[in-house]
Amino acid sequence: MYFYTNNSIFAIVKIISDMQASFKLKLEELTPDFLEQLKVLFSDSDTGISIEVNPAIVADNASATALQVMNEDLFWQLIEKLDWQQDSTDEVIAPVVAALAKRSLADIYQFEEILANKLYQLDGLEYAQELGEHAYREGTYFSVDYFLYARCYVVACGFAVFQEVLTNSSQMPKDSDFEALLYVAEKAYQLKTGKSDYSYLPQKSYETYSNYTAWGKEEPTTLIL
Repeated sequence: MYFYTNNSIFAIVKIISDMQASFKLKLEELTPDFLEQLKVLFSDSDTGISIEVNPAIVADNASATALQVMNEDLFWQLIEKLDWQQDSTDEVIAPVVAALAKRSLADIYQFEEILANKLYQLDGLEYAQELGEHAYREGTYFSVDYFLYARCYVVACGFAVFQEVLTNSSQMPKDSDFEALLYVAEKAYQLKTGKSDYSYLPQKSYETYSNYTAWGKEEPTTLIL
């Protein structure tokens, strides 16, 4: 049975053995390490566990996707929640932050992974040359930060725009940026946990020049000693 308390999902886990017991914990706490501890504790008995689910409560979840793993489709659905009618960037991203905070920590981290991968895909010379006033020009100053924020704007515009730009760099929006997108996962984490220690690093770096191939450069060789 699931209970929604402070935006967290709890489960009633029953230990099925000669002496039955049940206890409540957050689903995010149902980790491999926890299950291993149960195996050790009940290794000498025919013990199992059951998790009770109340479909009605799950259906009442605002996102209706609490049990789905974050994937690209859900990522783009969240991006569509950006409220461009608002004046400040914090207000624009607020609906996305709120929706993401209702999901698991794993989903928040996966959102960051997908975002980083999209930004990495757009990190290349052909896109940098299409920025408008701040475009890359050989021998002149080029802002690596602005290029990152410009790539954020492409992703923030949604799936269709992202795909169009990815396949045709000339469609790169001119003189447009949206740095706030970088902080959605962090703000969702803070809203969900009440903590400010977010330190998740995605596997792909979204920093400018990270995509060596797209910049026509050779990736540095890593020496393992």
